[in-house]
Amino acid sequence: MLSKTRHRLLLLMLLMLCAWGVQQFMTPDLRMKRYASSIESYLQKREELSRRQLETIMEALQNGKGDLAEAQTAALLDYNIAVYRENRLQYWLNRRVLPGIAPLLQSPDDSLAYLWEKENLLHFRKYKNGRYLIKGQSFRTAGGVWRAVTFIPLQDAWQLPENAGANSNFYPRRHFPKRVGFTQTATDYPIRLSDGRAITWLTAPAKLPPDRLQLYLLLLFLVPAVVLLLLEINKTATRLSRNYRPWAGLLFLLIALAGLRALSIYGGWFDFLRELPLFANTFQTQVVNSSLGELLINIGLLLWLVVFFQREFPLVPIQAPSRVARALLSLLYYLSVVGAILLIISTLQRIVVQSDIPFDFENVLNLHLSSLLAIGGVVLLMFVLFLFSHRMAQSVLQMNASLIERMLIAALATTLAYPLYKSSGLHLPFLESAIGIMVFIGLLDFYIDAGRPNITWLIGWLIVLSGFTSLLLYKYNLHKEVLLLETYARKLASPRDHLAEAELKQCTPPKNATQQEVDAWLRDFTEKHFYLDAYYDFVWREESREDLPAGRWVLDSLSRTYLFSLPLRASPEDSATSEPGEEFRTLMLQRNNKWIPTAYRQIGLTPPYRGLRELPAYDYAVYRGGTLAEQSEREYYPLQQYPASPPPVDSLLPVRQDNNRLEYAYRKADGTLVVIGRKSGGMLKPLSLFSYLFALLFLAIFILSVLNRRFGFLPEGFYLSRLSQASLGNRIQEWMIGLTLLSFFSIGLLTAWYFRKAADIERERQVRQRINTLTSELRPLLKGKESARLLTGYAPKIRELARRHRLDINLYASDGSLLQSSEKGIYLRQFVEPVALYPAVAQQYNAGSGKLQLYPDMLTRDVRFLSIYLGLDGQYLLGIPYYRTHEEVRQSVADFIGTLLNVYVFLLLITSSVALGVTESITQPLKNLRASLQSMRLGRNEPLSWESEDEVGALIAEYNATLKKLEESARKLAESERESAWREMAKQVAHEIKNPLTPIRLSIQHLEMAHRRDPQMAAEMIEKVSKRILEQIDTLANIASAFSRYAKMPPPENERFLLNELVQSVFELFQKEGGDTAFELELPEEELYVFADRSQLMRVLNNLLKNAIQAIPNDRQGRIRLSVK
Repeated sequence: MLSKTRHRLLLLMLLMLCAWGVQQFMTPDLRMKRYASSIESYLQKREELSRRQLETIMEALQNGKGDLAEAQTAALLDYNIAVYRENRLQYWLNRRVLPGIAPLLQSPDDSLAYLWEKENLLHFRKYKNGRYLIKGQSFRTAGGVWRAVTFIPLQDAWQLPENAGANSNFYPRRHFPKRVGFTQTATDYPIRLSDGRAITWLTAPAKLPPDRLQLYLLLLFLVPAVVLLLLEINKTATRLSRNYRPWAGLLFLLIALAGLRALSIYGGWFDFLRELPLFANTFQTQVVNSSLGELLINIGLLLWLVVFFQREFPLVPIQAPSRVARALLSLLYYLSVVGAILLIISTLQRIVVQSDIPFDFENVLNLHLSSLLAIGGVVLLMFVLFLFSHRMAQSVLQMNASLIERMLIAALATTLAYPLYKSSGLHLPFLESAIGIMVFIGLLDFYIDAGRPNITWLIGWLIVLSGFTSLLLYKYNLHKEVLLLETYARKLASPRDHLAEAELKQCTPPKNATQQEVDAWLRDFTEKHFYLDAYYDFVWREESREDLPAGRWVLDSLSRTYLFSLPLRASPEDSATSEPGEEFRTLMLQRNNKWIPTAYRQIGLTPPYRGLRELPAYDYAVYRGGTLAEQSEREYYPLQQYPASPPPVDSLLPVRQDNNRLEYAYRKADGTLVVIGRKSGGMLKPLSLFSYLFALLFLAIFILSVLNRRFGFLPEGFYLSRLSQASLGNRIQEWMIGLTLLSFFSIGLLTAWYFRKAADIERERQVRQRINTLTSELRPLLKGKESARLLTGYAPKIRELARRHRLDINLYASDGSLLQSSEKGIYLRQFVEPVALYPAVAQQYNAGSGKLQLYPDMLTRDVRFLSIYLGLDGQYLLGIPYYRTHEEVRQSVADFIGTLLNVYVFLLLITSSVALGVTESITQPLKNLRASLQSMRLGRNEPLSWESEDEVGALIAEYNATLKKLEESARKLAESERESAWREMAKQVAHEIKNPLTPIRLSIQHLEMAHRRDPQMAAEMIEKVSKRILEQIDTLANIASAFSRYAKMPPPENERFLLNELVQSVFELFQKEGGDTAFELELPEEELYVFADRSQLMRVLNNLLKNAIQAIPNDRQGRIRLSVK
C-alpha cells in the first residue's frame, strides 16, 4: 500500500513538473518564434506547389495541348495563379485577388508593376480581402510575352461572425492568439523566405494570451495531476474516517476541497483557460462560477461530498429524549431538503436566465455543445439532490413518526423556508413551488418506506426527475425569451436605426444632378453597403419637404423614415416640357421588409436588422397611430392595430400564449405599439425536452451503475450495480430495453441521412426549376444586346429578377469577365473577383454547351459554397451561387427525431413494464421452484401449479412428477425402514424373552427329574422353583409391558400444575444448549394452571423444540419463538 502511494505521489510530482515546464518554456518569445517558423514553413510549401502548378499551366497554354481543367489539382486551392498575355487575362485558378492588366503594368505605387523589376521574388502585399505574398514571372515565347502572378494568402481580412473572437483567419494555422498580426516595422520575429530575405514581421502585445497548443499541453499534464491529487485526498479522507471518526474524514475533505477552490479562484488558476470556450466568462453575475467549466467542476465536487457522506456515515438510530425533540430533528432534516431543492432551482435559473448559454428547447436535438454540457451538469445536480434528500428522509423515518406526522412536519418546513425562497429571487410562484416540494418529499418518503429499490422504482424516479427538471428549464427559458422579446420590442419601437445611420453618414447624393444620375449613384452606393441594400430602399417622395436642412439626413419619427432634401436639375428629356433651373426634391430611406435570403446573404455577409440576431425567428409588427408602420417579412399581422386593447405604457404583456403561438405586445409612451411573436411548438416541445432529459438520466444511471460495479463508490442501499448482475430477469430486461434503444438509434440515423439526402435533391430541383424560369426571362432580355449596354443600363432589371426568384445572379461575358451582378458589393469589396470560377468554365460554354453544372467555390477558407453555371446562347454565361445550408434539414430532422424520441421514451417505459411483467412471469415459477428445492423435506412437499403448457409449464410438470416419484420412494423407504425396525425389535424381544425362558425350562426339568427320583424332595423344591419361575414370568411381563408402552402412549396421569413454570423450565434447558440459535419466550403475565399429565406434556415440549432446532440449516442463524396464549 505504501509503495503504491509513493508511486502515485511521484507521478503527481512528475506531472506538475511537466506542466510547470510547459509554462516556463512556452514563453511569449518562444511562441512568437514558433508562429514565425510555422508561417515560413507554410510559405515554402506553397511556393513549391505554386511553382509546379505554374509550369503545368504554362506548358498547356504555350503548346495549346491538354485540358486546362486538368492542370487544376483542386477547385478550392488556397493560392491563386493569374496568367496574362497581350494585356488580357488568359487563365486563373480561382477568384482570389485578380487585378486587371492596367494596374498591373502602369501604376507602380499601388499596383503590381514593381514585380517585373525583380522577377521571381516574393513580395508582401495587403489587399481589401487579406494579406498576400505575390510573385511576378515572365515567359517569352515565339507567340509573345506571358506574364504570371502567384498569390499566396497569409490572412483573410474577413471571417465568419462566430470566429470573430480569435485569429482563425490565419492560413498557416487555424488559431493564432488574439492580437497577433503582421507589421512592416522590423521586430524580433521576421518572416523569412527560403533565400533568407525578411518580407514582413510578426507583432504582438507584451502580455500575449496563450494559444490552443499551449493550453492543450497544459491540460494534458494538469488534468491527470489534479485527478491523482483528488484521489489521494479521497483516500486520506476515507482512511481518517475509518480509523478515527467519520467527521474527521469529512472535515479533512472539506478543508482540502475548499483550499483548492480558493486557490483556483483567487490564485488565477483558470485565467489561462479563459481562451477556451468552456472557461470563458459565461454568467452575468459572477459569485462562485464565472464560466461553465467552473460550474461543472463545482457540481462534480458537490457530488463527491454527498457520496462521501453517504458512504462513510452509516445510518444509526438517533435516541431522541422526547417526542418533541424527534419532531424538531425531523423538521431540521426536512428544512435541509427544502433548502437543497431551492438551491437547485436557483442554480437552474442562473444557468438558463443569467448566462450566455444558448438554450433552444424548441429544438432540443440541435442544441449547442455548451448547452449539452450545461444540461449534463443539471443531470448531475438532480442526482446530488436525490442522494442528499434520500439520506435526510431516511433519518426522518428513524424517528418512528407516522405518515401524517411526517407530512405535517414537511409542510411546516416548506412554510418556514419562505424567507429563503424570497431571498433566492426565484421566478416561480411560492404556492406552486411548495406543492412541487411536497410532492417530491411525499414520493421520497413512500419510496424509502416501501423497502428495497427495483427497476420499477428506478424508472419512476427517472420520470419524476426528468419531469421536474424539464418543467423548470422550459419555464426559465420562456422567461429568458420574454426578456429578449422585451429588449427587441423596445428597440423596434424606437424609430432610430443606428446601423442605418452609420452607413447614411457616408451617403451624400450629388447636387445639381438629374434624378436619373442620383438613382444611378444610389445604386452604386447601396451595392457597397450591405445593410442598407438588404433592409432599406431609396424612394422619392411625391411632396417635397421645404423645412428639411440641406445636405443632411433627418429622421421622421412619425413615418419611421429618413429624409434628405437636395436640388435636382432637369434631365434633357424633361427640359423640353419644363422650365430650366433647380428643383428641390425629397429623398426618403424607408424600410424594405422583403429581405431575400440569397446565397451571399445566408453566408453571413449581411448584419442582422438593427443588430437583433434572433429577430428573423419572430414575426413582428410596429403600429403607429393605429396603422401598420413596419412589419417582418412574413407579413403575419393585420394592417390595423392589433391587439385592439394595447397594454399599459412601457410594459410588455402577453397577447396570445397557447399551444400554437407565443405573442407579446409592448407600448411606448408616444403611442407606438410593437407586437412580436412566433409559432410555438405547443406541448410537444416540453415533452421532447422531457424525453431528452429522461434519455440523458437513463444514460447517466447506466454509466454510474457500470462505474459503481467497478469502483463501488456508491453507498449501500443504492443497488445500481444490480442492474448489471447476470441474472435471467436482468438479462431479459436489458435485452428488451437494449433492442428498443438500438432500433431508435438505427431509425434516427437512417432518417437523418434520408432527410438530408432528400432535402438536397429537392432543394437542387427547386433551384434548377427557378434557374430554368429565370433563363426563360433572361434570354429575351439579353437577345441582341451588347456587353457594354449590360454594364450600365440593366442593373435594376437584374436586381429585380434576383429578388423575384430569390437567387443571386451573376452575368459573365464569353471571356469570363463579370458584366452584371445582383450583389455587386461582393465584388466591389473584393470578397471575390469579378470573373467566372475558372477559365475552363468559360471555354466550355463558349463551345456551345448549354448544360447546367455545379462547381465548388469559396469566399474565404471558412466560407465555401457551390456555383452553378449555365451558358446562354453561346454569348453569355450565367452564374448562380448556391449555398447549401442544412438549417431547414436540421430543423425537419430535429422535429422528426424529437417526435420519435417521445414515442421511443414511452415505448421504453412500456417495454420496461412489459419486460418487468414478462420477467416476473418467467422467473417467479423458477423462484418458487428454487424455494421448494431449498425447503424440500420428505413427506412435506406441495406440488407447484402452472396453467400454460410452455417450457416453464413443462419444467413445473417435470418437477411435480419427480416430486411424486420422490414421495412414493420416500413412502416405500419408510415402510421398509419400519419393517426393518420391527424385525430388529422382534429379534431383540425374542432374545430378551429367551433369557428368562431358559431358567424356567431348566427349573421345570430339574423339578420333573427330582419328582421321578425322589417325590419327597420334589415337594420340598416346589416352593423354591415356583418362586424362580414367577420371577422370570415377572421379567417377561415387564418386557411385554415395555413393548406395549412403545407401541402406544401409556394412560395419562393427570394432575393440576402451573404451566408457566413447566414451559419456562423446558425453554431454559434448551436455551442454554441452543448455541447460535436465538430463542424468544413470550409468557402471559397471569398464571395458567392446567390439569394434564406433566411428564407427557414435558415430552411434547421437548419434541417440539428438538424438531425446531433440527429444521434450521447449518449455514443460517435460526430464531425460535415460543409463546403461550
